[in-house]
Amino acid sequence: MHAIAFGAPLGLSETRLHSTVHGSWSDPCWEPEQASVLRLADELHRTSTISDELWRALGSHFDEQQILELIVTAGWYHVIAYLCNGLRLDDEDWAPAFPPSRAPAA
Repeated sequence: MHAIAFGAPLGLSETRLHSTVHGSWSDPCWEPEQASVLRLADELHRTSTISDELWRALGSHFDEQQILELIVTAGWYHVIAYLCNGLRLDDEDWAPAFPPSRAPAA
């Protein structure tokens, strides 16, 4: 919901929004700094850790305090997902849905 509700006003294009749901951090629509943040979310979700290679990539774009904030933000959204899904909360009626799996218009 946040990516859709807040993404467009912040410049998240349809291509990038589609990539957040159906793509990858390695999609060409991302700048290296952005790709490293998406990769961080993916790695934390998949392994609950951060590889040495990713630490180096993050370190080339962010200082240690910023990396800590990124990790905490990823964890916070994981907790929210656990709660919403575990409690089987309905989506908000006003909230837009994720984009369909079709490729976005060029």
